[in-house]
Amino acid sequence: MDWLDGLGWAGVISVGISFLWDLFLPLNLLVIGVIYVTTFIGWLFLTRNKTSF
Repeated sequence: MDWLDGLGWAGVISVGISFLWDLFLPLNLLVIGVIYVTTFIGWLFLTRNKTSF
């Protein structure tokens, strides 16, 4: 574990966080997109029923 002394724990943690971020970012964007679209459709549905176009 000599390379840990050279790199430092901050470097290891930042590399791990960036790796996890790259791994989960597409999934997070997909989840955010799905939530946004479903809330938008639900809002349209509710407002359409209230105004009764």
